[in-house]
Amino acid sequence: MNINTNIIFLLIGLVSFNACSQGTQNAPYQLSDISYTDTLKGVWIKGYIVGGMKKSRDMIKSTEDIQWGVSGVNPDYLIMASNHNETDIQKCLLVDLSDSDLGIYKALNLADNPANLYQQIRCYGVPSPNLYGMNGFKFISNVTLQKKNIEHLDIANPFNLPFDKMPADNLLCDFEGISRIEELPDWKSKTLVGSTHWEIEKKDEDSKATITIEGEPTGHIVETWLITPLLKINPNSEFTFDCFAENYISTITLAIYFINEADGKTIFTEIPVDKIPAASKGQKNIEVNLTAFAGKTGFIGFKFTGFPDRKKSAYKIDNIKLTNKREILFLESFGNTPIKHPQRINNFTGYDNPKVFQAKNNHADIRYPKRFYLKSNVMYCVLGYRDKPYSDEITMNVSHIIPDTGYKNLTLSFDAGTTEDRYGTPLNKISIKCDGIPLYINPKWTLAGSIFKKFSLDIPAKTINQVSFSYSDNLNINIAIDNIMIKGEREN
Repeated sequence: MNINTNIIFLLIGLVSFNACSQGTQNAPYQLSDISYTDTLKGVWIKGYIVGGMKKSRDMIKSTEDIQWGVSGVNPDYLIMASNHNETDIQKCLLVDLSDSDLGIYKALNLADNPANLYQQIRCYGVPSPNLYGMNGFKFISNVTLQKKNIEHLDIANPFNLPFDKMPADNLLCDFEGISRIEELPDWKSKTLVGSTHWEIEKKDEDSKATITIEGEPTGHIVETWLITPLLKINPNSEFTFDCFAENYISTITLAIYFINEADGKTIFTEIPVDKIPAASKGQKNIEVNLTAFAGKTGFIGFKFTGFPDRKKSAYKIDNIKLTNKREILFLESFGNTPIKHPQRINNFTGYDNPKVFQAKNNHADIRYPKRFYLKSNVMYCVLGYRDKPYSDEITMNVSHIIPDTGYKNLTLSFDAGTTEDRYGTPLNKISIKCDGIPLYINPKWTLAGSIFKKFSLDIPAKTINQVSFSYSDNLNINIAIDNIMIKGEREN
């Protein structure tokens, strides 16, 4: 829709003269009070929404041009009357909203907001005689719907984003320790169409930003945004986040945008992302390619659109990060060919990196667990069996792989899950060390049954010689680890 050229009409029914009407917001004019001789004076009027103009019409000539309801309505037109049942076209007024702001259009049109039918509004504008064949009303600048003022959205900057603030070149947000999006400094949550909005969901001691949609398939579109603080994108910037779809339906979409300013206008550029879940299978770590925006300052927006289809469906995002891109210094996937039978760590010959892995007690093994959604060989840690505790220490000797100098801000990442069909197993049941120094594992991080999650740990050193995974706890739980990766940021 082009806000500058499309016209929205409101038809407001005539009512009897009210001596208390003053044309103000608190005492709006009834339509019989309106004077059409002074077309430069702004006044307030009120009425009820009872339908809209039919899609194929551009003039109001008769009742044949009007749809008394929401089916087949042209989104640029509304019909309002002095009571819910009015169908007399002679008691209507045509109101042109083409010069109103984006917020008013998005909040009023029936195509996007069928729940507005039969609701009362008050609007401020200028009388206009013989507007598209009828007495009219235009230049709408303020509207009250259901006794609430509709928030203005500047077309040049519809979210009122603070482009003049100092940008950050890094970002880390895991949504922990808050109960509302509004508690995050400089973040913005904005619903343009509909009533749903981003919320904080806390489950199993883990918090995520969640957008949920539910209800009957009315065709009522929802559009709501979650927007980061102002960011400076460097040539080596890397933007990642975790994403999960719950009860996915084909009528919902999550898209990523870069939002910057040019010539006083806000520019929205969708960033192609091919890994956003289109099914309810596990959590994915998404990397967003920001190469096209290197050197620019802007915001990153998560745009959710869709309409309900009986299910309660949701997108959830977590661990949003903007960092300087790190190079992969080490990666172990335990081979691409599924193995038929488990093989002990010390005996396995299909490593991507030979002569790296050793198991002290040789309890851990490499196997291909078919129950996992991520189909691949994994490092399998058995934490006890039939009340018998197992312990082991698996070491990775990487001194001949990781450079001694030239890198900083090292990270160790991996996929992990448990074959048990239960949630909540703490990741810190396994101790992870680099050169004997324990790496911090958030105690709130938990594993999920038969589903891999991606974890990333900071390494407090510029180089490492050895990584170890150790356990000695009888949990009767098996933990699988895959895609072990060490990354580093190249020093200038």
